Amino acid sequence: MDQVVENWGKPPEFVITSSGEPFLRYRDVDVLFWPGTNRMITMSFDAENKRFENSLSSRSSTNEFVSFLGKPTGVLDVTGTFLLLIYDTPQARMYLNFHLGETNELWRIELDRPPGRTLSNSE
Repeated sequence: MDQVVENWGKPPEFVITSSGEPFLRYRDVDVLFWPGTNRMITMSFDAENKRFENSLSSRSSTNEFVSFLGKPTGVLDVTGTFLLLIYDTPQARMYLNFHLGETNELWRIELDRPPGRTLSNSE
């Protein structure tokens, strides 16, 4: 958490969740930490009106994302509401959240590190 504040500055909003996790909310990104540590649980950001590699954008279809990223580890489809594509690696999990409706566009990306997953041996 200290490194995030050191690099990004003091967040406009700082909250302690009911479970005790520190939650930093910046203009474009939210970061949640394990209580009493510098270990991130989740980082998420709004993807609306964003452009990505390989000509992908928030308006690209779920099929275009799957074509670029490969088959997801899991899919959660809440008919008519949202579609969540889940990608797992040994270090982290990524969620691509698509809002279904008029636009069917990617609106949020979330990265998290479930317990036991580390980014390096130095943690």
